[in-house]
Amino acid sequence: MWKFALGYVILQIRGLSLERFLNGLLSLGIGAWDVRRVSSTELFVTIPCKDFEKLRGLRRRCPCKIHIAGRGGMPFFLVRLWRRKILLFGMLLACSAIAFLSTRILFVSVTGVEGELAYTIAEKLYERGIRRGAYRGGIEWLQIATEIGAQTDGIKWLGLHQRGVLVIAEAWEATEQEPYPDYTQTRRIVADREGMITRISCVRGQAAVKVGDRVKTGDVLISDEVIYQDFPPYYTYAEGEVFAAMQYSATVTAPDTVWELEASGNVEPYFRLMLSETVLFETGCSFERYQLVTSGRVQTGEFLVPLIVVRGEYEELQRVERVLSSDEKRQWALMMAEMQATAQAPLDAEILVKNSYVQEYEGRWVATCTITTEEKIGVVEETAHE
Repeated sequence: MWKFALGYVILQIRGLSLERFLNGLLSLGIGAWDVRRVSSTELFVTIPCKDFEKLRGLRRRCPCKIHIAGRGGMPFFLVRLWRRKILLFGMLLACSAIAFLSTRILFVSVTGVEGELAYTIAEKLYERGIRRGAYRGGIEWLQIATEIGAQTDGIKWLGLHQRGVLVIAEAWEATEQEPYPDYTQTRRIVADREGMITRISCVRGQAAVKVGDRVKTGDVLISDEVIYQDFPPYYTYAEGEVFAAMQYSATVTAPDTVWELEASGNVEPYFRLMLSETVLFETGCSFERYQLVTSGRVQTGEFLVPLIVVRGEYEELQRVERVLSSDEKRQWALMMAEMQATAQAPLDAEILVKNSYVQEYEGRWVATCTITTEEKIGVVEETAHE
């Protein structure tokens, strides 16, 4: 950067004492770079333009011919630009416009919520001076975000982020809170399916089962009737969680062939233009099946418009039938059996044990997988007592 700002000169040196000439540059304190030797009697070297006058004495000591092969840097650029007044005026005008616009808000985006709620937030931002063309300085971002978050129904938090000329209002939508329990009522917790009890957490009421018991659908897990020593029983609002072990099993026979997707060799260019996280333009693909391979990502500085350019290629994929080997059939059967058994269990279930085995039966590989999970099985059942 500094070399370009101060300017540089590219020299073509011809003679029999090229090494002596380079040593002379070092003795004079001239910093040289990009040294390229073309032949035994010719080389190119780049030096700062401010050191060019120092070559007069070195030229007399070294029997070499010095020729200026090129010039570059800001000083020479400004000299050429000064001769073209219209271009200079245009550049100054563009720089002034960029400097002015970089102090303004050009884009306002609301994320996290949609529809009428997002429109309401955008309106309130506009009323407080956060709008297109407004000056960015002097805005109390934290105070405005706190006020809008407290005054807007339907959101529980609002944050304002500056990214150059882009202002992003990030909102978190409020969720409905569960009603406070009515402890004047009575209820109990019963099993909604069969299983073996693995864990009990009783908050209110009295546990009716213990770890290791097998229960059926409808069995009482946490009773609303509490019996303590010799005191008369009383009824309460039962609360707690009960977990049981559940089993899921799947059996899969491996096929002889499978269909796979392979690249056909046909490609189409890909281009995406984004403003921060918002996609402004994206090229489509005419292939029925494809995969996207990105090759480059360029992002402008955040003090200006935060644009992101992504380039790549769409690669066409075609279906190809492939014959499986014996080992591949075995692995395929095991993998699919485990996937099918796992898919039967709820997403929030914790897997305790997984058993898988595979065997060859009448020339076909057959795999069986059994998983044991821990799941919450209790559901609430209202009760009434006189």
